[in-house]
Amino acid sequence: MINYKITPNFLSHEWHITLSFTQPNDYETEISLPNWVPGSYLIRDFARHITHINACCNGKAQPLTQTSKNYWQTPALNGAWEIYYTVYAFDLSVRGSFLSTERGFFDGACLFLKVHGQEEQPHQVEFPTLPHTWQIATTLPQISATTFQTASYAELIDHPVETGIIEFLDFEAQGIPHRIALSGIYPDFDLTRFLADIQKICETELAMFPSPAPFTEYLFLLHLGDNLYGGLEHISSTALLADRHSLPSYDMGEADKAYTELLGLFSHEYFHAWNVKSIKPAVFAPYNLDQENYTEQLWAFEGITSYYDDLFLARSKTISPEAYLTLLAQGITRVQQTQGRLKQTLAQSSFSAWDKFYKQDENSPNAIVSYYQKGALAALCLDLIIREKSQGKYTLDSVMQQHYLDWCNTHQGIPEKHWQSRCQEMTGLDLETFFQTALY
Repeated sequence: MINYKITPNFLSHEWHITLSFTQPNDYETEISLPNWVPGSYLIRDFARHITHINACCNGKAQPLTQTSKNYWQTPALNGAWEIYYTVYAFDLSVRGSFLSTERGFFDGACLFLKVHGQEEQPHQVEFPTLPHTWQIATTLPQISATTFQTASYAELIDHPVETGIIEFLDFEAQGIPHRIALSGIYPDFDLTRFLADIQKICETELAMFPSPAPFTEYLFLLHLGDNLYGGLEHISSTALLADRHSLPSYDMGEADKAYTELLGLFSHEYFHAWNVKSIKPAVFAPYNLDQENYTEQLWAFEGITSYYDDLFLARSKTISPEAYLTLLAQGITRVQQTQGRLKQTLAQSSFSAWDKFYKQDENSPNAIVSYYQKGALAALCLDLIIREKSQGKYTLDSVMQQHYLDWCNTHQGIPEKHWQSRCQEMTGLDLETFFQTALY
């Protein structure tokens, strides 16, 4: 069993963590912290936020040797080890760690040190000293009010945690319990409409894919404030940031721009439970969180998801067909206005996300294209071509359904270029010219 005891220091924005484990042999033990978080393709060097670290074994202080920016090594001793470390937490994003007197949040990848060789052991997390008025929102499997346990390290870091004053909204979709955890500052709003719209979106997405869903419960962590926006997917939850004025007012008729954007954020991150958390590139199965994981397929995972996020708003009737076409026109315009579309292909955009898309400068619009935006347009074209060539027998839905069945049957990632060949195989169509033009 790997144990983490997490204690907040609110005024200094620090998490104090005690990691304890048993080393049964006289071997050196490596521990490390990920350099990036799945879903956000940039090396973020989370270990830079560790401001203090030391160790003891069997109650006696022991040296820790730092061997790289995110790796440490213990002496060759068996027994009960404890690693004490402090993480500075003041990153108001969905991919980091944040702590103040009002709220705590973290993505596990930036907080939990990994004990090498024991990744498949059960991992337990305890919060012994949170304020009594604070609640905890997470899909970490719970064994007591403040204690959680997962079967492995990979599972541990796939469940973000929100803690503080939280308003919980519950609903069911296709018989699966869903929960929205609201935190932050927000006005009174039309809660009934909001819940009904999110429920319709979830039910529509669930209905598209074969059963079972990749989760048995789902949690939306929604933090609201001023000028906030962002989302990061996880297998049974998502962390979301949104502007407090994006919630629907009681007198709202047709969804306005801000509310439509919020609904699209929910739709996008929820779809990722199938497309990238389940169906994924082979290079992500498993993730190597020490270094870049290069793939030309991000167009298929972020671009196709970006195509479906707005489409599901129309299919679920949370926006009108006319509103959907307006969103589509805006997406086309954004891509057409970018000169980088003439200089970088979709495959190149996917591959170079690590140093180009996530590190943009003043020349980026002239040099690169977004695999989200152009990927969404490629998905639209692919859907229309499949419908036309198969005379309506197949759609992009059919392709996504089969990819999900493939994942359920094998739990294997998709090798490079295999997404395209599998698409042609399952539809019986020759789409090589389209893929060559759209991707390369």
